[in-house]
Amino acid sequence: SLSNSLIEADVDASDIEAFFTPEEITAGLNAHRTAATPAAFVAFASDSCGDRYGFLCGPGNGARPAEGVVFQMDHETGQVMEVAETFLDWLLDYNQLAFVHFDEA
Repeated sequence: SLSNSLIEADVDASDIEAFFTPEEITAGLNAHRTAATPAAFVAFASDSCGDRYGFLCGPGNGARPAEGVVFQMDHETGQVMEVAETFLDWLLDYNQLAFVHFDEA
């Protein structure tokens, strides 16, 4: 339904397929990394295409999680790009979509 809502709203954003458990975050620290991926990138969720959402963690990136910049890592290139100024902004972007159930699309 999230994918349908994004399509109907004609929004340039990826869906959210899954949020990772702490164990999955730790185990997946190196998943899909390339030389282009910052060492400080830690993924917390994925979309249905295999891209990852995450934070840049480490020295100089000590913001509280709710205030941390959210990045999306391309699963093919390993490059990251900023998608929201804060985690709360990122969640609110999805929350503001008009809900379209998959049976209604």
